[in-house]
Amino acid sequence: MLKSLIRKLNVWVERRGLERSIKRKEEQLPQLPRDPDTDEAIVTPEYRQAYEAACNTIFSPEERVYREQAAKHRSHKDKRKNERTAAGVGGTFNTVIYLALVAFFAYLATYRLYVMLPAVLIAWAIFREYENYLLWRFRVERRVQRAALKGIHKVFIEKMPDDLDQSISSEIAMQINRLVVVLDKADADAILRGVGDGDRFRSPIITGFGDNFLLVDKAGDVVWSGFASSDLGVEWLANHLVSDLEDVLTLT
Repeated sequence: MLKSLIRKLNVWVERRGLERSIKRKEEQLPQLPRDPDTDEAIVTPEYRQAYEAACNTIFSPEERVYREQAAKHRSHKDKRKNERTAAGVGGTFNTVIYLALVAFFAYLATYRLYVMLPAVLIAWAIFREYENYLLWRFRVERRVQRAALKGIHKVFIEKMPDDLDQSISSEIAMQINRLVVVLDKADADAILRGVGDGDRFRSPIITGFGDNFLLVDKAGDVVWSGFASSDLGVEWLANHLVSDLEDVLTLT
């Protein structure tokens, strides 16, 4: 047992040293260019190439493998978090408040402290089952959307403010190989459009809120809907929206 603890400690020390080395070398990577007028981050193909070349030069093979594994872990964690958020599952703060209220009302009803713990445990069990139901329903809806997207291969993107349609087109080309953006609406299997209340759909970057985005097939049926809202720039907004669409397409 002592040898096992020593081995785990050595692995932890090596990992910490690797993380410190990576963090120190990351300062040498090229900085993300920004628009001088809006201070928005601009991700260009030239920057991506320069960034990848710098990574191959600066980091050792072991460090590159570690960074890729860490990025995959963060991506998986973020997807799970986004899935819970999209499914309407409450966060840690909401859960704590809910259980605290259950304990408080259980005490008021009986004036017995020993009643609080069973009440909290029962409430926690019910709450988790409700969360699992929401996640199950959300995943079923995603699978239905994926089935509807099977026949979609060509997409036409309607004109959007701040050239958001061009940013979405670029992100689709980089992230989703099976979809092709066409310039003629007649050639498309589906149309991607932004939807708001009346003329409320303006630039989410300017107004500070987002809107729904709908992918509509030739029959006029909505085969996918997404939501994006951010003040971090058009590029981030497009990346977030297309990543959500990619999650549906790659759902297993």
